[in-house]
Amino acid sequence: MGTFSDSVEQGVAQLLKNLAGNCDAIVSTLMVQVIEATPVLKGQLINSWYPAVGDIPDTASVTDVFNFQGGDSIERVYSVITPEVFLGKDNTVTMTNNEDYAYDIEYRGQPHWQKPEGMVRVTVSDMQNQLGG
Repeated sequence: MGTFSDSVEQGVAQLLKNLAGNCDAIVSTLMVQVIEATPVLKGQLINSWYPAVGDIPDTASVTDVFNFQGGDSIERVYSVITPEVFLGKDNTVTMTNNEDYAYDIEYRGQPHWQKPEGMVRVTVSDMQNQLGG
C-alpha cells in the first residue's frame, strides 16, 4: 500500500504529463495554422517554416517546392514539437521562415499574394481569442 506522498507524487506526475500534452497540442496547432495560412504561389514559402526547441532551427533547403499544402513544414512541426519538449522543462519554442520575402508577406501585405493582413499575426490573434486571452 502506497503512502500519501507516493499518491501525491503520482498525481503531480500525471498532471505534468497532461499539461505537457496540452502544451504540445496548442503549440503544434498554432504552428500548423500559421503554415496553412501561408499564401502559396510556388510552394517555397509554405514549405520553409522551421520549428525549434531552445536553439536556432535547422533551415536546410526546402525539399519539395511543389507541395502546396506545406507538408514539409507540417512534418517538421510534428517531429520537433512533442509532449516530451514540455514535460518538466522550461523550453523556448520558435518557428522561423528563411525565405527573404516572408517578412514582406507578413508585414507589408503584398496584394498579389492575397494575404495583406499577414499569416503569423492573424493566427496568433485567433489562437488568443480561442484560448480566452
